[in-house]
Amino acid sequence: MKSIGFASVVVLIGSVVACSASDPTGNTNSDLVICKKTSCGPELGMPSVICWDGSTAGPTGQCISTTADPACHWQITQCPPDPCTTKECGPEPLLEVRCADGGIESPVCERTNGVCGWHIDACDDPCTPQECGPEPLLEVRCADGGIESPVCERTNGVCGWKIAVCQ
Repeated sequence: MKSIGFASVVVLIGSVVACSASDPTGNTNSDLVICKKTSCGPELGMPSVICWDGSTAGPTGQCISTTADPACHWQITQCPPDPCTTKECGPEPLLEVRCADGGIESPVCERTNGVCGWHIDACDDPCTPQECGPEPLLEVRCADGGIESPVCERTNGVCGWKIAVCQ
């Protein structure tokens, strides 16, 4: 009788240890494997939380294993880091970058590798026709008699052919 009680305690402790781990990489881990829920034991019973950005963090209900943590365990997602405040970034640099397309890049207070600081995004270089691909054989005749032709330009970091709307 004593050996059965001792074995039950060992199994129970092992289940709690294996199931209390979290997956620090979230759902983006390409090595994530779904395990049978019985491999994780009872669900954790911890609450989910609403993060500052409106997303939800906490237990996902998924029993998983990963390369970093090969034992099956309950997945727990984390909130994204809080956005930086200008107080955390320090004084804003008096600097702007004028881009070739006439746009202006200004400093942005943001977190990089866990540290808040001022960053200036690089200007998007103009696209080449090779980056946009074959030019569409299309022209738009406008009511004023003008013609709009495709223009190779970058939108959201992607080069492509755009047709301007008649004015």
